[in-house]
Amino acid sequence: MFVSAAARLLGNKIIFAWLWEVVDGLPADDQTLIRRHVSCTLPLTAEVLDRAVAEQAKLVAKPADGSAGHGVLLGPELSSTDWADGVRAAVEQGGAILQEYLPTDRVPMDFVQVETGETVTADVPYSLAPYLFGRHASGGLDRVGYPGCDGVLNLAHGVLLTGVLLKD
Repeated sequence: MFVSAAARLLGNKIIFAWLWEVVDGLPADDQTLIRRHVSCTLPLTAEVLDRAVAEQAKLVAKPADGSAGHGVLLGPELSSTDWADGVRAAVEQGGAILQEYLPTDRVPMDFVQVETGETVTADVPYSLAPYLFGRHASGGLDRVGYPGCDGVLNLAHGVLLTGVLLKD
């Protein structure tokens, strides 16, 4: 699939912080959409460092232009020392965001144990990303975890990917 180089600009997560910065001035429908579907986000800077450390259990820090889970810090999953050191390093490096931590949705799925051939059912995390062509929903990408994985759904953590095709 070809994706325009302009898409890189839209892939930078700082856009989420910009949305939250202006959310109160947007039309009511847009406010509802953002509050429902976009984690509360702000740039991770020295000005919010104390808040980031104090509210660790409710936050995620990540590079704004990162991908595949590289550099992601999940507050609820780290020791207080690792979290504080990580967010301080992110502030020094620059270009990171702080987001509200939201646990992933889960769905029961069947998996085959390769070693035994046994089928097991496990509640695994998942996420859906829509494909839009000509402003019309045409399909999507489904990221699915595996038995025993955490809630980080990206290639670096071994997520399973599958496409979703919509048809009339």
